[in-house]
Amino acid sequence: METKPDFRVLKIPDTTNYWFVRANSHGEYYQDYYLNNFIATDSNGISIENIVDVLVNNNKINDPLSIKNQLKQYFNDHDLKIFNNKLDHREDLTDDEKEKLKSQELRRSSTRSTRVNKFVNEMKLGDFVFVPADSSTKFLVGIIISDCLDNNIEHKIKVNNNYHKCNFSLIRKVKWIKELTFEEMPDALSWIRSAHQSIFDISSYADLINSCISSLYEYKGQIFYRLNVHTNKQIPMTDWLDYQLLINDIVGDSLDDIYQKIKVQSPGNINLSTLKSHWGYLVLIPLALFGNTKIQAGNITTQIQNPLDYFTQEGKRSKKLDNDLKQANVDAKIAEAKKTEAEADKIKAETKAIEQSNEAKKRSQEIKDKKKEAAKLEAKSDYYKNKGQENSKLLKKQFGSKTEQTKINKSTHVDDKKKKSVISKFDMDDKNIGTEFK
Repeated sequence: METKPDFRVLKIPDTTNYWFVRANSHGEYYQDYYLNNFIATDSNGISIENIVDVLVNNNKINDPLSIKNQLKQYFNDHDLKIFNNKLDHREDLTDDEKEKLKSQELRRSSTRSTRVNKFVNEMKLGDFVFVPADSSTKFLVGIIISDCLDNNIEHKIKVNNNYHKCNFSLIRKVKWIKELTFEEMPDALSWIRSAHQSIFDISSYADLINSCISSLYEYKGQIFYRLNVHTNKQIPMTDWLDYQLLINDIVGDSLDDIYQKIKVQSPGNINLSTLKSHWGYLVLIPLALFGNTKIQAGNITTQIQNPLDYFTQEGKRSKKLDNDLKQANVDAKIAEAKKTEAEADKIKAETKAIEQSNEAKKRSQEIKDKKKEAAKLEAKSDYYKNKGQENSKLLKKQFGSKTEQTKINKSTHVDDKKKKSVISKFDMDDKNIGTEFK
């Protein structure tokens, strides 16, 4: 029988980004996103295949600014064409009024293209996403588990079937992991409540966000540990002194290797961190505070888990999810690349046959068009191949775990009365915050 580890630590990949995505202007699609495991954005009917065509037709496909500008132009042309068709039937408007409306539509179109560019080209598998309910009273927290897709959601039917169903054109699948209240979110993100954009990159707040995802995690070579302080009372300096002396008793000479950030407005939290190589010192704190008052020298077992293993029950469920995501995000891309490459080969063969025929001169324009079409298909095939390879690397960072032994060099004894007093005064625990989804 496999031994249960002393600690489970979430390993957050260094390349993870964090996104804030609205469920429409008043959170109407919050329930739909949750029930059907997705997020979405409006593209005014432009499909993901249309967008891929724009990407592969750009000679500077690796230049983000060039891609952004190309998409903006494509959206402007597409949206203005639709808008002009509507205006043609508006005989009640003057030419000046029509021009004003066109300018407004172009601004909306440009905003839409910026939003879609983030959704398609900047988000990626493994990124964390936060979705607010109406008035941002609560937030869904999830992990993005697919590339951008056309909306093919089969909406689950609730008993009363009373939730708003999202009809936005583009989606990404998400594994929801928990729900947080506004009060549980970092104070530094309180501006989100009054912000008007639909999609924000909030990666610059990663250090604050991570402790909302897990109270014990590894990130960029460090281990972080969150203590929750639930008391609503003011905490006097004498109690803070007792807390610091208790931590000193637990850690001893290694106190200089542990760092602390405090955000306690009663309630609040205390965030401790250390280099991963010093985990053997930091681990003494949870062992002493919420375990035995006497810690024996020896080894402790730590299981370091990548996100989708950490938030999925181990065993068959985790393996099934891993296989499903590989099929959808890797195998499907490779299959699409092969299919597109075969189409390009067929056109090249047809072109060669025309070139070798007696009608080659007559059909010179057709030959040029076919060569151009074959080149586009080859570029598209390369795009899908690269996507499949990229997704394969990203999924490897989402699944898997490893067990590590950490050495406790000396026995430690903590005064039980002093420990219970500090925990009681601060009303302290180290549980993951929020409501976790199983």
